[in-house]
Amino acid sequence: MAQRQRISHKDSKTAGNPGEAELRHHTLFEQSPDGILILDTDGRILEFNEAAHRELGYSREEFAGLRISDIDPFETPEEIRARIRDVIDRGKAQFEVRHMAKNGEIRDVQVITQTIVLSGRNVFHTIWRDITKRKQSETALRESEERYRALAEAAQDIIFIIDRDDRIQYINRFGAMLLGQLPENITGKPRKEIFSPDLSEQQKYNLQEVFTSGHPRYVESKALFSGREIWLSTSLTPIRNQEGSVYAVLGISRNITEHRRADEELKVSRRFLETIIETEPECVKLIGRDGHLLMMNRSGLNMIEADTFEQVKEQPIFPLISPKYLKAFKKLTDDVFQGKTGDMVFQMTTLKGRNLWLDSRAVPLRNDRNEIIAMLAITRDITERRKLEEQLRQAQKMEAVGTFAGGIAHDFNNILTAIIGYASILQMKLAENNPLRMNVEHILTSAERGAQLTQRLLAFSRKQIINPKLVDLREIIRKMEHLLIRIMGENIALRTIPADEVLMVTVDTGQMEQVLMNLATNARDSMPEGGTLTIEAVSTELDEGYAMTHGYGKPGRYAVITVSDTGTGMAEETRVRIFEPFFTTKEIGKGTGLGLSIAYGIMKQHDGYINVYSEPGKGTTFKLYLPQIRSEIKTAHVQESIPFLSGIETILLAEDDSGVRNLTRKVLEESGYTVIEAVDGEDAVSKVTEHKERIQLVILDVVMPKKNGKEVYEEIKKTAPGIRVLFTSGYTANTMQTREFLDKGLHFIPKPVSPKQLLQKVREVLDE
Repeated sequence: MAQRQRISHKDSKTAGNPGEAELRHHTLFEQSPDGILILDTDGRILEFNEAAHRELGYSREEFAGLRISDIDPFETPEEIRARIRDVIDRGKAQFEVRHMAKNGEIRDVQVITQTIVLSGRNVFHTIWRDITKRKQSETALRESEERYRALAEAAQDIIFIIDRDDRIQYINRFGAMLLGQLPENITGKPRKEIFSPDLSEQQKYNLQEVFTSGHPRYVESKALFSGREIWLSTSLTPIRNQEGSVYAVLGISRNITEHRRADEELKVSRRFLETIIETEPECVKLIGRDGHLLMMNRSGLNMIEADTFEQVKEQPIFPLISPKYLKAFKKLTDDVFQGKTGDMVFQMTTLKGRNLWLDSRAVPLRNDRNEIIAMLAITRDITERRKLEEQLRQAQKMEAVGTFAGGIAHDFNNILTAIIGYASILQMKLAENNPLRMNVEHILTSAERGAQLTQRLLAFSRKQIINPKLVDLREIIRKMEHLLIRIMGENIALRTIPADEVLMVTVDTGQMEQVLMNLATNARDSMPEGGTLTIEAVSTELDEGYAMTHGYGKPGRYAVITVSDTGTGMAEETRVRIFEPFFTTKEIGKGTGLGLSIAYGIMKQHDGYINVYSEPGKGTTFKLYLPQIRSEIKTAHVQESIPFLSGIETILLAEDDSGVRNLTRKVLEESGYTVIEAVDGEDAVSKVTEHKERIQLVILDVVMPKKNGKEVYEEIKKTAPGIRVLFTSGYTANTMQTREFLDKGLHFIPKPVSPKQLLQKVREVLDE
C-alpha cells in the first residue's frame, strides 16, 4: 500500500493544548460532509478526507498518487496552472468546476480554496461541495419556467369575456379547443349557444350578480365539456369603462377536477391517519412551546387516566412529571424546539395518582414553512418492565451475597476445624476433675455455635447438602402446628388450612420445618399486641404469563404455602431487603438477621421460590412455592456411626490451610497413622506418584491451589487406582460438585470436623 503523506495540524495556529487541537482538527477534517483536499503548489494531492474518498470512488492507494488534473480533466494544464497562480497571488478563491469520479461519473462541484502553511511549506486547503444535484435542479427549474411560460402564452385556462348582452366578446384558444371550435367561430355569439345548458344556467345567475353588484365572484361548478364531466373553478371579474360602469365580465375558468379528487383523497388520508393515531397502543401527543397539550390520542388519555381530552386540553404537562425528572423534561422540550430529537425515561403521576415509568421519543413537528410548531412525542408505558428489571437486579444481588456468604463459611469452617480439633485433644488429655476442663468445654460449645452459624450461611448460599424425601407437604404443616402453638403465645391465634388434595413434594423435612419456624417467629415478633397467624397450603399451576409478570417461576404445578400475619407490616424499603443476610429491624441482641435469608436459601436449594407482600399496618404475607411431583426418589442411606479406632496405615494429607493441616496431622499421628503432607494439588499428585506403594488413603481438600480435589482424584485413579480417597471441604456443596461425589459413592466429610469424627471416618474408609 502506498504511504499516504500525513500533514500535521499542530502547525496551525490554534489555542489550547496542541494535542487536543490536532485531534479536533483531524476529527473535523475526517468527518466533514464536504470533500477536503490538501494540495501542494504543483497540484499534487497530499491529503484527503473520507468524503473525498467516498464521492470520487478512488481507493486510498489510488487517491494518494493523483494530481488535481486527474480529477479535473475538463481544464487544460495551462488553465489549471493559471488558476493555481491566481490562488497563490490572491491567497484564496472560490469557483465552480467539474470533477470526474473513478467510474467516469461527472460531478459539478463548488470549490473554496486558500493557501495555508503546514509543516513549513505553502499548500492549498481546498474544500469542495458536490453541487451536481443543485445544478440539475437549476437546469430543471429553467426548463420548468420555459414550459410554464409557454403554458401562460398559450392560455391553458379558459379565458372569456361576456358583455351585457350576454354575448361572448372573447375566448382564448385553449377554451375554444375545449369547446371543440376555433376562437373566431365563437366570438360575438350568444353565450348560451356556446356553453352546455347546465353550465350556461349557472353562468347566467353569477354573471347577473357581478353586473348588478359590481363585485367579483368565485364559484366552483360541474359542467360537460365534449361529453366529459369536469369541475371548474371560475373567477368572474367586472370590467368597467371610464365612467366606472360595468360593461363586461372577465371570466377565468380552471379545470380543478384533479384537485377535487385530490382533496377527497386527502380527506380520506387524513381520516386514515387519525384512525391510526387513535388506535395506536402507545401514547401520541403534541406539546406546545409552553408545555401545553395540543393533542393526545386515546391511548395517551387512558395512560394518564383522563376520560376526555377536554380534561387536559391546553393544560401544561409539567405538573404530571415527577419533580425528579422535571428539569430534564423541560430541557428535552427546549432541545426539540431547537430542531433536535431526543429520548427520555422518566416517572409521572396520572390524574388519579398512579405512578408510571414512561419511555418517550420526541421529535419536532414542522409546518409547510419548515417552522417548528410543536413537539411530537410517542410515549410507552414501561412500568411493568421496570418492575421486572428491579426484580432481576434483586435476584442478582441475592446471588452475589449468597456466593459471598458461602466463601465466608468455607474459610470459617477451616478455622473452626482447628479450634474444635485442638480443643478436643486438650479435653481428652485433661482429667475429669481438672478445673481447666470447663474452659475447654466452653471453647467447644462456642465453636459448635460457630459451626451452626456457618451452616446457616451455607443454607442461605444454597451450598448445604440436603437429604430430600418424597413427603406430603400437609404432614409437615400438621407436625409444625403443635410446635408453633407453643411458641406463638396466648394472644396469637394460629390457623392452619391444609389443602384438600395430597401435595407431594421432594424436600428436606428438617429444612422446611426450619423455614416455617423462621417465618412464624418473625410473624410473632410483628404482633406484640396479639393477632392471627394463618398457614395455608394449596396446589396451583404457574404459566409463562406468571413468570413474565413476577420475574421468576418456571411453568408447572406447584405446592404453595401461604404464611400470613396481621402484624405491623413493613415499608417497601424494608421489604426489598428482608432476605439479605444480617439485615434486621430488631434491636441489637434480639436477632441475627439470618432467619429470612436462610429461608430464601433453602427455598432456592429446593428449586422453589419465596416472595413477600406487606404494607405498614396491614400485616405481611409470605408465599412459598415448591415443585409438586408424583414420583418417588431414593433417599441417602445413613450409615451407623462406627467406634473410635486407631490405625497403622500411611495417609497422604492434602490440605492447603496450614492450621487445618497441622491439626489433622497431629490427630492422625497420635492415633498411630503415618502421615505424608501435601500443600496443594500438584504436590499431592507428586507425593502419590512418589509413595504410591506405601499410601493406603488420601485425604483431599476439595478446593486447593494449582489442582482441585477432583483433578487430583482423577490423576490418582490413573497412577494408583487401589488407593482409597476421602474428600473434605469447608464448602458442603459448590463448584467441587459434592453431590456428584456422593452420587458416585465417594467418601466425603464436611468441615468443621472433630478429631473423633475424623478418625471414625478414616477408619470407616480404610476398613471398607
